[in-house]
Amino acid sequence: MKASLIEKLEELMPLFPKEPPDNSVEILKRRGYLKKDVLLYRIEYILNPLTKKKMKVVAATCSACGTTSYLEHSASEDIGCRYSRASYGFIDPADNCVKGDGNTCICPACGKGMKALHIGSFKSIYGVDDKCFLTVHNIKGHLAVLEWIANKYVRRDGSVFYGIRGYEGVVVVDGVCVRVVKFVKFMSSYSWLDKWEYRKKFSDELYGWDTPELINFRRSIVEKTNCANSALVEYMRAGGSSDKGAYPARYLQTWLKHPQVENLVRQGFSRYVTSVLTSATVIDNYYSSVFKISQTGLFINWKEVKPLKMLGLKKSESEIARSCDMEELLLYRKIRDARGIRLTVEQIKAIGGDQRYFYAFAVEDVNGYKVPLIRTLNYITKQKAKRKGDLVGARYLLDYWNMLYEVYGSMVESELYPRDLIVAHDAMVRRRQEKESAELQEKFDKRCAEMEPFTFSDEELGLLIRVCRSQLEMIDEGKKLSHCVGGYAKSHAAGGTTIFFIRKLSAPDEPYYTLEYQSGKVVQNRGRKNCSRTPEVKAFEEKWLNNIKTIKTKGKKNGKHGSRDKATRAGA
Repeated sequence: MKASLIEKLEELMPLFPKEPPDNSVEILKRRGYLKKDVLLYRIEYILNPLTKKKMKVVAATCSACGTTSYLEHSASEDIGCRYSRASYGFIDPADNCVKGDGNTCICPACGKGMKALHIGSFKSIYGVDDKCFLTVHNIKGHLAVLEWIANKYVRRDGSVFYGIRGYEGVVVVDGVCVRVVKFVKFMSSYSWLDKWEYRKKFSDELYGWDTPELINFRRSIVEKTNCANSALVEYMRAGGSSDKGAYPARYLQTWLKHPQVENLVRQGFSRYVTSVLTSATVIDNYYSSVFKISQTGLFINWKEVKPLKMLGLKKSESEIARSCDMEELLLYRKIRDARGIRLTVEQIKAIGGDQRYFYAFAVEDVNGYKVPLIRTLNYITKQKAKRKGDLVGARYLLDYWNMLYEVYGSMVESELYPRDLIVAHDAMVRRRQEKESAELQEKFDKRCAEMEPFTFSDEELGLLIRVCRSQLEMIDEGKKLSHCVGGYAKSHAAGGTTIFFIRKLSAPDEPYYTLEYQSGKVVQNRGRKNCSRTPEVKAFEEKWLNNIKTIKTKGKKNGKHGSRDKATRAGA
């Protein structure tokens, strides 16, 4: 920060207002904020007029109407104050249910719904509600935007009062945005200051709100500052129409770098500007937001000054620019440039969250099929209306098309837009599974024929070994022995490994041990719940391996290798 800038800041800081406009709380209340209340309750003893003895009751004071009601005490075990040591509640006359700290209840006097609050939950005051708002100021010709926090508090006696404190702000000095604060933060603890202070390192903490509350935000104030032509008031007032809120500090930073941004705002493109400011904000290594003005150039052509040219549009496309946000407008331009198709506002809105897929449809073929965008969009829109849900969309249709191609080997024209996409999708899932199962079984049969000569039995040990014959057989083996052999089906069918079953001769169809054979070696041999081999099984495994060696030796003496031997050397 330059020395001259620091000197000006030192001169300006004492002139910053310590308080916002006097009627700020009343304005917020008229707009529907700071309306939350609590029913503050505590134990008291009152005289029972019938027994003439003191009785324990709960005195509940409403912060809305100020009335204290005496309610029936309850020591239910289900009630436990979350913040205090007390473990009691009261009977809510509205529904005769036991209520305690944090529960929603009804004030018996005024009938307003609110949370119950035990006096042991806080020491002296409790924050019931709060609301942030912005004000704009002329500080000796320099524009300042300040953020304040209005709080609604309740005391232990149930009385209510309001307080406002300054929080964060930005001031424009010598073409630079300077951050000002009215607090000091250490870890998660805040200490509030009596006056505003500037910070040398700028970070935008003036985040957007869905409906930004602006108090004393008048154009006449801004016009007498060094940001008279910024259109800040117009931008902020239009910010409520955007679901992303409005960002005064980011907007001012952009305006100082690219003054023509005001042209976009004055022509009604505030929604688009806010989208750009949001997209140009990234997360750094410390998980905090960093606004990078250079990235705004990805969405706005700063070499131009006319709004539509800045957005890459023609005069006939102005309705698109005013009605669409940044992502929608980018999609419109991409499809227009790629296919020469100019979507209407209704069509863009109908695409919704499928923007990425529709752009892919525009620039890429799907399995050799050039997607007709308008027909596809109309089809998906009708399917959504028919099903009344978000399940049907471009991604769902693309998944169906890919399965269609896998099953038939081509994009069958008559099957591309079925009457009911969900029904057709589910049917195609079954067809693909059937085809995969048939192809897999064909591979299993081939492997079984190759490895059948390795079948072996030993009457002395009472055991036999054979190759696995199907995926279902492999799955059944895994279920009955409680191990994971069921996941080896594709590897076995492709020849990456070979699965053999060890059985007792007395029960040849009952799973006993499962052996994996690969590259001439036994990789693993496990029984129920992955138990190790018994001495008998280990002895049988050695005899079987010796038998395989004998088979291979005979094949070599004959001067040729059978198909089974080739499979063995390849990885079985």
